[in-house]
Amino acid sequence: MAAPVLLTIPTMDEEGAPPPAPASPSRTPPQQEPKPAVLRWRPPVRVTSEFDSERRLFSHRLSCRVLDGLAKLRLRISHGAGGGGILWGPTDVGLLARNFSVVVDPATRGAVLRGAADLAGSLRLRASHNTKNCQTGEQSYYIHVGCSALCLSMSCNYEYDKSIVSCIQLDRCFQFKYHSVKEQQGEVAITANLRDSPCKIELSSLVPPNGPPRATFFFPNGEVSIKEKILDERDRILSVNGLVKSRVLHGVCTAVYNDNVMSIKYRYKHLITIQFSVICIQAPINAFGQVELLVQF
Repeated sequence: MAAPVLLTIPTMDEEGAPPPAPASPSRTPPQQEPKPAVLRWRPPVRVTSEFDSERRLFSHRLSCRVLDGLAKLRLRISHGAGGGGILWGPTDVGLLARNFSVVVDPATRGAVLRGAADLAGSLRLRASHNTKNCQTGEQSYYIHVGCSALCLSMSCNYEYDKSIVSCIQLDRCFQFKYHSVKEQQGEVAITANLRDSPCKIELSSLVPPNGPPRATFFFPNGEVSIKEKILDERDRILSVNGLVKSRVLHGVCTAVYNDNVMSIKYRYKHLITIQFSVICIQAPINAFGQVELLVQF
C-alpha cells in the first residue's frame, strides 16, 4: 500500500481568517511611448514644367511657401518650343492663400482678386474682381453666396453682365441648377442620387431647349453621358461620351472617350523625388492620333 500523504493546514491570524493569497504578477504589457509622426518633406521651391505638343508651348511654374506656410507665391512663364507657333505666352505672378488670392499680369497691368469668408453659421460668401476689364471700360466681378443646413443647401452666383447660376440641393438626393448667360441662353440641370449609393443621374437641357435633354450617369470611377448631336447634314444622332479613372501602380490612369476619339492619360507621382509626369495619348477608334508628354518635377 502507498504511504499516506500528510496535508498541511494553513495558518490562521488572530481573528481566525486565513492569510491573503499572494498577488499574482500583472500580465498587461508595459505601455509604449507614441512614436513621433513622420513629417512629409516639402522642397522650399517647387518647379513645374509642362509641354503642350499641340500648341508647341512650354509652361514653367515656380512656387514657394511664404508667411510661415499660410500663403504660396507663384510665378508662371510660357514660351514656344521653336519652329513656329507662340514665342512667348502669358506671364503672371500670384499670391495664393486659403481665403484670399491675387494674380497679377505684368503685361496688361491687370489683376484678379478673389476672396472668401464665413458670414454666420453655415453661410459662406465668395467674390472675385478682375481689374483688367476695368481698364477697357468693362466691369467684371463675381459674387457667390451659399447656405447649407442638415437637409437643405442653397447657393447663388452672380457675374456681372455674363451669367447667373443658382443651385438648390435637398436632402443629398435631389439637386437643381440653373445657368443663364448674357445672350438669353441658359441651362437647367436636375441631379438625383440614391441615398445609400454613390451613383447619381443628371438631366440637363438648354433654355430655350433645342432638343431632348442630356443624360449623365455618375459613378465612383467615372461618368457616361448621352446627348443628341446635330451633324453638318442636319442629321441628328445620339452621341455617347465617357470617362473612367483607375489607380495603376503608383499613379492614376484616365480614359476619356469623346466624339469617336479615345484619350488615355497616366499620372505618376514619386513621393521621394517629387516627380510628377503625365502621358496623354489621343487616337481615333481605328487610327493613331496625337501624343502629349507633360513632366513636372
